[in-house]
Amino acid sequence: MSDSLWMENGQLIIDQFLLSPIIEGSDFAIELENPQVSMPYLCDNNQAFIHALDSLSQKHPDSRYLMMQASIYAAFRANKMEGKNIYNNFSKANRNTYWGKRMKKVFVSFPVSKYGITN
Repeated sequence: MSDSLWMENGQLIIDQFLLSPIIEGSDFAIELENPQVSMPYLCDNNQAFIHALDSLSQKHPDSRYLMMQASIYAAFRANKMEGKNIYNNFSKANRNTYWGKRMKKVFVSFPVSKYGITN
Protein backbone atom coordinates (compact mmCIF):
# COMPACT_ATOMS: atom_id res chain seq x y z
CA MET A 1 0.00 0.00 0.00
CA SER A 2 1.05 3.57 -0.59
CA ASP A 3 1.48 6.33 1.99
CA SER A 4 -2.01 7.63 1.17
CA LEU A 5 -3.73 4.21 1.45
CA TRP A 6 -3.48 1.87 4.45
CA MET A 7 -5.39 -0.41 6.76
CA GLU A 8 -6.04 0.67 10.34
CA ASN A 9 -8.08 -1.45 12.78
CA GLY A 10 -9.52 -3.40 9.86
CA GLN A 11 -10.67 -0.24 8.07
CA LEU A 12 -9.33 1.06 4.75
CA ILE A 13 -8.00 4.61 5.11
CA ILE A 14 -7.09 6.83 2.15
CA ASP A 15 -5.54 10.26 2.62
CA GLN A 16 -6.89 10.38 6.19
CA PHE A 17 -10.47 9.52 5.11
CA LEU A 18 -12.20 6.29 6.13
CA LEU A 19 -13.59 4.31 3.24
CA SER A 20 -16.55 2.28 4.36
CA PRO A 21 -19.10 0.41 2.28
CA ILE A 22 -22.05 2.43 1.12
CA ILE A 23 -25.33 1.06 2.43
CA GLU A 24 -27.72 0.56 -0.47
CA GLY A 25 -30.73 2.84 -0.18
CA SER A 26 -29.05 5.19 2.30
CA ASP A 27 -29.37 8.92 1.67
CA PHE A 28 -25.65 9.02 0.82
CA ALA A 29 -25.95 6.17 -1.70
CA ILE A 30 -28.98 7.85 -3.31
CA GLU A 31 -27.11 11.14 -3.47
CA LEU A 32 -24.31 9.44 -5.39
CA GLU A 33 -26.68 7.89 -7.95
CA ASN A 34 -27.12 11.10 -9.89
CA PRO A 35 -24.95 14.21 -9.51
CA GLN A 36 -27.64 16.37 -11.12
CA VAL A 37 -29.85 15.77 -8.09
CA SER A 38 -27.11 15.85 -5.46
CA MET A 39 -25.62 19.08 -6.85
CA PRO A 40 -28.55 20.83 -8.54
CA TYR A 41 -26.78 24.18 -8.56
CA LEU A 42 -24.29 22.68 -11.06
CA CYS A 43 -27.02 21.40 -13.39
CA ASP A 44 -28.25 24.08 -15.76
CA ASN A 45 -30.57 21.73 -17.66
CA ASN A 46 -33.97 21.78 -15.96
CA GLN A 47 -35.37 18.85 -17.95
CA ALA A 48 -32.39 16.64 -17.06
CA PHE A 49 -32.75 17.61 -13.40
CA ILE A 50 -36.50 16.93 -13.34
CA HIS A 51 -36.06 13.62 -15.17
CA ALA A 52 -33.36 12.52 -12.69
CA LEU A 53 -35.47 13.56 -9.70
CA ASP A 54 -38.55 11.82 -11.10
CA SER A 55 -36.63 8.61 -11.76
CA LEU A 56 -34.93 8.56 -8.36
CA SER A 57 -38.14 9.37 -6.46
CA GLN A 58 -39.86 6.43 -8.17
CA LYS A 59 -36.97 4.16 -7.20
CA HIS A 60 -36.66 5.50 -3.62
CA PRO A 61 -40.11 6.73 -2.50
CA ASP A 62 -39.12 6.78 1.19
CA SER A 63 -35.96 8.85 0.77
CA ARG A 64 -36.08 11.91 3.02
CA TYR A 65 -33.07 13.28 1.14
CA LEU A 66 -34.89 13.20 -2.21
CA MET A 67 -38.02 14.72 -0.69
CA MET A 68 -35.93 17.58 0.64
CA GLN A 69 -34.23 18.12 -2.74
CA ALA A 70 -37.58 17.97 -4.52
CA SER A 71 -39.16 20.42 -2.10
CA ILE A 72 -36.37 22.93 -2.46
CA TYR A 73 -35.39 22.73 -6.11
CA ALA A 74 -38.41 21.43 -8.05
CA ALA A 75 -40.36 24.60 -7.26
CA PHE A 76 -37.89 26.57 -9.39
CA ARG A 77 -37.34 23.98 -12.10
CA ALA A 78 -40.57 22.03 -12.64
CA ASN A 79 -43.94 22.95 -14.00
CA LYS A 80 -47.01 22.08 -11.92
CA MET A 81 -47.60 18.72 -13.64
CA GLU A 82 -43.96 17.61 -13.29
CA GLY A 83 -43.84 18.70 -9.67
CA LYS A 84 -47.10 17.01 -8.81
CA ASN A 85 -45.91 13.76 -10.47
CA ILE A 86 -42.68 13.83 -8.49
CA TYR A 87 -44.62 14.58 -5.29
CA ASN A 88 -46.89 11.59 -5.97
CA ASN A 89 -43.88 9.29 -6.45
CA PHE A 90 -43.11 9.59 -2.76
CA SER A 91 -44.64 7.37 -0.12
CA LYS A 92 -47.56 8.66 1.95
CA ALA A 93 -45.33 8.74 5.03
CA ASN A 94 -42.76 10.85 3.20
CA ARG A 95 -45.44 13.22 1.87
CA ASN A 96 -46.47 13.83 5.51
CA THR A 97 -42.99 15.06 6.53
CA TYR A 98 -42.06 18.74 6.80
CA TRP A 99 -40.52 18.63 3.29
CA GLY A 100 -43.49 16.76 1.84
CA LYS A 101 -45.95 19.29 3.22
CA ARG A 102 -43.80 22.09 1.89
CA MET A 103 -43.78 20.53 -1.57
CA LYS A 104 -47.53 19.96 -1.41
CA LYS A 105 -48.09 23.68 -0.80
CA VAL A 106 -46.23 24.50 -4.00
CA PHE A 107 -47.47 21.82 -6.37
CA VAL A 108 -50.80 20.61 -5.04
CA SER A 109 -52.38 23.38 -2.99
CA PHE A 110 -51.59 26.51 -5.04
CA PRO A 111 -51.61 27.22 -8.77
CA VAL A 112 -48.03 27.18 -10.03
CA SER A 113 -46.56 28.33 -13.29
CA LYS A 114 -43.14 27.49 -14.73
CA TYR A 115 -41.81 30.56 -12.93
CA GLY A 116 -43.33 29.98 -9.49
CA ILE A 117 -46.59 30.54 -7.65
CA THR A 118 -49.25 32.46 -9.56
CA ASN A 119 -52.10 34.52 -8.19
